[in-house]
Amino acid sequence: MNLTTITTEIRSYQSIGGHAIFEIGKRLKWVKENDLAHGDFGKWLAGIRFDDRTARRFMTIAERLDESATSPNLSTEVMYLMAQLPEDERQQPQQLASGDVKTPAEMTVRELREVKQQLKAKDDEIKRLQQQPPKVETVAPPDYKTLQRQVESLRKRNEYLESEQEDLIQQRDQYSVESDEYRQLQEKIQKMSAKSSGVERHLLAATDVLKLKNKADELLDLISPAMYSMDFQEFKPSDPAIKTLNQVVSRVEKWCDDMHHNLPADYIEGEVIDGG
Repeated sequence: MNLTTITTEIRSYQSIGGHAIFEIGKRLKWVKENDLAHGDFGKWLAGIRFDDRTARRFMTIAERLDESATSPNLSTEVMYLMAQLPEDERQQPQQLASGDVKTPAEMTVRELREVKQQLKAKDDEIKRLQQQPPKVETVAPPDYKTLQRQVESLRKRNEYLESEQEDLIQQRDQYSVESDEYRQLQEKIQKMSAKSSGVERHLLAATDVLKLKNKADELLDLISPAMYSMDFQEFKPSDPAIKTLNQVVSRVEKWCDDMHHNLPADYIEGEVIDGG
C-alpha cells in the first residue's frame, strides 16, 4: 500500500528483466486500481521512466498469463501477444499458414500475430452465425401435395367434360330440333354442362387455395426472422413499437380464428371429384 516502496521495487525489477515483468505488472496494476498516485498515474509512470503503452502491456501480461507456465526467456512483445489470445488457446498448439504446428510460447512475434488474426476471424464468424436468424425452410405438408393432385385431377376432368359436351353439341346439331334424338342429346348436354360447371367451380376454388398457400409461405418467410430479432430488447413494454407489434399479432390471430370458424367442420380426407 506504500507508493514509495512499490516504486523502489519496480526500479529493482527493471534491472532484472525476464520474469520481473510479472512483478512489475502486478505492482502497476495495484497502483492504478487503488489510486495510490492520487489521480496522477500518468505522471507517476513518467517519473519511473514508464510510458503508458508499456505499462498497459505489463499489466495485461501479469493479469492474463500464468507465470509458472511461461518461460522467463520470452520477450515482452511475445508475452503481450500471448496474453491477448483467448485463455483456452494460450497453451494450445496452433497450425500456421506455413503448415507448421507450434504452441504460442514457441512462436515468433509474426507468427503470434498471424494466430491472433486467425482466432479473431474464427470468433467473428461464430458470432455472425449466432446472430443470424435460423433459415426458415418451407416444406410442403402431405395435404398440400394431395391438394396439388386434386387440382390436376379436376383440371383433367374439366377438360374431359368440355370435350364431351362439344361432341354432344356436334351430334345434336345433326338432327332436327323437333326430333327425339335432338331432345335426348339436349338433355345430355344440359346435364353435362351442369356437371362441368360444378367441376369448374371446384377447380377454381382449389386453385385459389393453392395460391393462398403460396402467398402464406412467402409472407411467413418474410416475417419469420422478426421472431429472432434482437431489436425487441430495445423497447419497454409501454413503447408504441411494442403496441404496434401486438396489434399485428392480434390481427393475424383473428384471421386464423375466423378461418377456422368458416372452414367446414366435417372434413373427409381424400374426397376428390374425378372421372367415372
